[in-house]
Amino acid sequence: MVLQDKIVLITGADNDLGNILALLMANRGAKLALVARSSEELDVLTAQCQHYSTESVAFALDDDTPESIENIAKQVLDKFGKVDILVNNNGIGNWSTLVEQSTEEITKTIQVNLTNTILLTRALLPNLVKNKDGAQIVNMCSIASKLPLHMMAVYTATKFGLYGFAESLRRELADTKVDIINVISSPIDSNYFEDEDAVGRKQAEVIDIGAPEEVAEGIFDAINRREKEVVIGSFNKFTLFASKVVPGLSDSLVKQVFSKTRHN
Repeated sequence: MVLQDKIVLITGADNDLGNILALLMANRGAKLALVARSSEELDVLTAQCQHYSTESVAFALDDDTPESIENIAKQVLDKFGKVDILVNNNGIGNWSTLVEQSTEEITKTIQVNLTNTILLTRALLPNLVKNKDGAQIVNMCSIASKLPLHMMAVYTATKFGLYGFAESLRRELADTKVDIINVISSPIDSNYFEDEDAVGRKQAEVIDIGAPEEVAEGIFDAINRREKEVVIGSFNKFTLFASKVVPGLSDSLVKQVFSKTRHN
């Protein structure tokens, strides 16, 4: 796939995966719309991408209201006129039991991981459908969309929801040129973990914590091949295979391993 002058919108551009994916796309000639909370990191990334790309622009999302999400979509379309590839990369989560999570943490996780993604996709959809070359929507569904993660009930719920949303939307868009790619990967070895405790880090490492460079390359290859789904990481591939061959085996394995990390 030739990315030269393609308009790529990446949410969560300020996390490590967003950074690396943006630079990868820019290096291949894409024009980038980088969406994240307003920050020095976002400004630095935009400047770095401009060394490669003909045009890279930061769009700051300062709150999670529907109006703000729709305004971001409007700003991007006003600037570039279209979006060729939408990468729904934004996401947060807490490594804790449900009763340990506050109402604010629960509602924010659902808002950021699921509601915002749905609203942004909806706002851009008429433009994506009109794309004569065929647009693509990339969703960071996570292994949690297939394999419920221990101590991540709310996060898992949002990823199951995102996967279901993507698959239903795929059917809705069957008669269009819009392709949907679901990315199944482990938690990324990134700044996501800076505020997490040792238990969270252990659990991520147990399920084959992914290098952002590997995941970014996997996403790029999936876009290039216009795949419907890509599974990245040996743990993910093994557990998904095991769940098909021996139902219940992957659940038992994950439960035992996560139980050990909880008590170590």
